[in-house]
Amino acid sequence: FTLAELARDLGRGDELSSARYDQLGGVRGALTRQADAALDDAVRASGRTRDDVLAGLLRLVTVDEQGNPTSWRVDRDDLPAAVGAELDAFVARRLLVTDTGDDGSAVIGVAHEAFLTEWPPLREAIDAEATALRARRAVEHGAAEWDRSGRPDERLWERGQLAAAVADTVVVISEGRS
Repeated sequence: FTLAELARDLGRGDELSSARYDQLGGVRGALTRQADAALDDAVRASGRTRDDVLAGLLRLVTVDEQGNPTSWRVDRDDLPAAVGAELDAFVARRLLVTDTGDDGSAVIGVAHEAFLTEWPPLREAIDAEATALRARRAVEHGAAEWDRSGRPDERLWERGQLAAAVADTVVVISEGRS
């Protein structure tokens, strides 16, 4: 969208300029305007709050071991209808992408990692929920590994490990964010 913004209102043969790039605020400025507009569209379409929409976006984020936010692809069928409709506003503005998963299902994910770090409202939401997002990632990876290994009883998490994961994710789950 930065290139699209640079080229807006230019005719065939006109040149892009660094002055226009600076005026747009570079990639960060273009991304911020696009994301702000998508958030406004999502709020209008759903009637839910900005915080509700941001919570829906957190479904597409995880935090790695180093504390960096990374994209997390989600099966569209696993999303509540309201969240799916809100995320469509971000798909329409090319901030999120839809694709086909390995099993043929429709999945949705972040178009570019910069969306997670450069758009202040999402970055702040990720920072606020980093512990829960990291815990959710650990739980989902642990469950997948347990399933792949044939679900042996000896691979089940111990009480302390399970209690810690539940404590770290309960905020996200209780607020409908996981």
